[in-house]
Amino acid sequence: MFNIKKLLIFSAVLGVTFSIWADNRPEWRKRPFEITQGFKPRSTVIWDIAKGDLEKWSVRGVLKLSAFERVKLWNDQTVRADVQKNGSATLIPPAPLAIPDDSDGLELWFYGPRNSAPRVFITVGDANNRRYKLKLSGSGSRWDYRPWWGAGCVLLPKEAEKPLRVINIRFEGLNLNRYKNDFFCFDHLGAYKLTKPELLDIHKVDLPFPVTADGIMPIGMKAGAENKVSADNTGNVFSFEYSGSDGKLVYKYTPKSGTLSDLTCNFNGKEFAVAQQGGIVAKYNGVKFAANDPSIKAQLIKCKLENNKLFTQWRWSKNNADLEFALNFRIKGKSLEVEAKTLTDGAEGLHFDAGFFKNVRNPRLFGLSYLHNRWDQPKLLVTDDFFASTFIDWYFSHASWITETDGYGGLPRAEVYQDNSSVRVMGGSTYTAMSNDRTNPLYERFYITVSADMHDCMPNIANPPSRFLEETGRMLCATRMHSVQEERWQQDLPLELDFWATLKAYGAGDWFVRFHEEQFRTPIENNRFCRSLDGARQIGGDETLKTLVKGMSQRVRRYGTYNNPRIIHPYAPEFKYSEVAFFKDKGYLEGWDGCFRPKCTVTARLQADFVPKFKAKYGWNAEYLDELTNAPPWGDVDFDASTPGAGMFTTVFKCYGHAALQQKAMYDGPIWSEGCAAYFWAGLLDVDYATSNEKKSDMPLVDFKVMKLKKLSNYTGAAWDILYSRDTDLQIATQIAYGSIGHIPGRIGKTEPTPMHGQIYKLKPDHWQELLRSYFMMRQLQELYCGESAVDIRYNINGKLMTTNEMLKGNHPNSGLIYVKYANGLEVWVNRSAKENWSVKVNGQNLTLPPNGHAAFMAGKLLQYTALVNGHKADYSSGFLYTYFSGRGELTNFGRYAAKYSYLLQKNSDGKNQLIPAPFTAAETVSGLEGKTARKLDKTAHDLKQSVSILAGKLEVDGSCFSYMID
Repeated sequence: MFNIKKLLIFSAVLGVTFSIWADNRPEWRKRPFEITQGFKPRSTVIWDIAKGDLEKWSVRGVLKLSAFERVKLWNDQTVRADVQKNGSATLIPPAPLAIPDDSDGLELWFYGPRNSAPRVFITVGDANNRRYKLKLSGSGSRWDYRPWWGAGCVLLPKEAEKPLRVINIRFEGLNLNRYKNDFFCFDHLGAYKLTKPELLDIHKVDLPFPVTADGIMPIGMKAGAENKVSADNTGNVFSFEYSGSDGKLVYKYTPKSGTLSDLTCNFNGKEFAVAQQGGIVAKYNGVKFAANDPSIKAQLIKCKLENNKLFTQWRWSKNNADLEFALNFRIKGKSLEVEAKTLTDGAEGLHFDAGFFKNVRNPRLFGLSYLHNRWDQPKLLVTDDFFASTFIDWYFSHASWITETDGYGGLPRAEVYQDNSSVRVMGGSTYTAMSNDRTNPLYERFYITVSADMHDCMPNIANPPSRFLEETGRMLCATRMHSVQEERWQQDLPLELDFWATLKAYGAGDWFVRFHEEQFRTPIENNRFCRSLDGARQIGGDETLKTLVKGMSQRVRRYGTYNNPRIIHPYAPEFKYSEVAFFKDKGYLEGWDGCFRPKCTVTARLQADFVPKFKAKYGWNAEYLDELTNAPPWGDVDFDASTPGAGMFTTVFKCYGHAALQQKAMYDGPIWSEGCAAYFWAGLLDVDYATSNEKKSDMPLVDFKVMKLKKLSNYTGAAWDILYSRDTDLQIATQIAYGSIGHIPGRIGKTEPTPMHGQIYKLKPDHWQELLRSYFMMRQLQELYCGESAVDIRYNINGKLMTTNEMLKGNHPNSGLIYVKYANGLEVWVNRSAKENWSVKVNGQNLTLPPNGHAAFMAGKLLQYTALVNGHKADYSSGFLYTYFSGRGELTNFGRYAAKYSYLLQKNSDGKNQLIPAPFTAAETVSGLEGKTARKLDKTAHDLKQSVSILAGKLEVDGSCFSYMID
């Protein structure tokens, strides 16, 4: 039996000291790495465990407190709070804690817990004995359920009478739902002062976007068509006309009420309302003015038609208050612009209400793939007579939020009304109060578009195209998260480099590879995801990453790692409380677990301070800029009234676009982002994940993507559940349907591995076959459609190739059988149906495309297909770069070549053909080759000095070499 007393006596005799519970972990596992590097508190301590009075604190609730040595902050102990059961707890110090009078806010540092982030409150009392229960923003972190340090913080109430004191700390939402022995630690309750922030006024920066003063205005102008603006004989009715071979459209405005109910539309003889009860909603002197309020008295005080634009000025009166505003109108193509703005000094915007269509036949709402921002999807309208759209221009709005489909902030949701002749296409925009309890004055540009052609109703993306558009079109993308893992990093690093060398040897070397933030997190639990110059200590530190970058530079085209403009961690050296964005509840805006959202007005400066040093240290030539396109710009609005452009989502939109352009200039290379709301920044970013926010069962409606987005920037891969579906055919078909560039599959095989998440050592020959097929069935095809816009889009409905207009107007379900022709003559056919085969004729050849099959053809450039050949799937891509063919284990005659397995045939720099088994699967005879002999090569293309004969175009492939050079 172990006897500690005997052990201590024995150690004394020997003169040896035993540390039975010695903690031999490196210091960065005990406390934040940043503290080990000299990071000091930013706040004056009010209380920490070094005060020595922890046992005098009283606890009401589900926590048990104790001093703890294994988890440290600045002191050698912290407070451990064990969660006894689900519930809440209030911690009361032995006496109220004094807050220095010059303080602006409080911070408390947390470690964990693992189960979830609790809600934390600090109750503060003032000199008048008033109490304020203040909710902290931020907390400790629990990445992968592993706890680590973070800070909660809150601003002190300005109305509180000093001196102030802390009365108690309360934790709510504590639980043991996943881990039954959960705890968290805390220490350092401090008071901080705000410093003067250095903020960019983005609205004074000369930006290269929008490229047109028309912003997102949809403009559908057929050749020979014209616009005309006129007033009737009375001067009381104004007509905005479009006349062309595709129809006649007249918007009529009769200024009576100052609302958009004064506006009607006549399309080919059918008259209807387009914005009934729509218009301005604002507040002045405490009085609310709304477009649908019958108690308002309206007075038209100005009405002038000048240069084909109508200017009107209105005065609304209600409850002894007057509100003046402008409604101005112009037409371009088939779109009517309504420019709305409040004019009364001190008036506050509340909403711009888009109103609803009335007296239309059989209205239906639909969405377009990739016109989706993860939070919501704008809708378009189809009726028996026309298509229509309504949009608020995100380049010019002064609002805080756009309400599209889902109702928000008091605006109605998009829906077809019960009378089936009225429909709301969008809600409108919302203005939210800032820290000064006021909103911005209202300003909007609102577009109404009616057309017989749905494409005329799609918004214009007025960004310049990416200057790396062609280059990224010649590369596939690969995500390599956790490629070098802590437990086996010394094995992972050479395996990673060998993986890319092997792909290059197979002829698959055109890659844009991006790594992830774990490379700079010490330890991995550390949620300071970005802007760190220090390589993660648990994977070998800086030298590991320098070796990785040097190796990648010899193997792929572009290689970058993680950055994130939307998060900042409290122990990042650049963190300042004065540079954290305010949420609409006037607290700090939180980011990812344990992080905060920096003000978008500091983004460019933070990146400019960091990136040159980072690039110089490691040598990256590209970047993954996470989260920038992850959400619509209204997700990061700063409601701090002292900030330039506060309360407006356009500030965020412009700051992030500016940052994206800045990053590519600093790297002189492409920048890749997350993509869930990518249409806002298309072209400003160079590559985005092709995250359509759709399910893999959704049928692609490809028009917006292949006509508007792909001419600006490249999208890689497909929706997340397709990338991870283990169905490479589905991924390839989806990429081609949308005109996206390829991405390494997220998962391959029935269980493992996941090529996006480390685990290279688990790759087997059949996995390599999938990897290489996913490359070669994309590489040369995507180069042909990169930057091209579609000129003809069809959907096969019951054997007829219908236009998008015919399919939607006829209310036909999308079959997923898609044909697209590009401006350069390239044609593609994609079968995204679940069960149906599709017979197509490609360059005179009859092909049967199975579900997730495809074909592509461009004269003199490419013939490609994944099709049924003699009843089984086969792959063929013969083009300007290479010929790839695979019988997928069945002997297949491809016309010229015949084989069972997968092969690449490409010309080397001497013009000779190299045949590469892709990969070698089993011995067989490959037919159709030109030449008399084949020299055997190893993986490095070294000549093994062994030759085999090619007889009648046939070569015996036996696995004795990596590839063959044909002479």
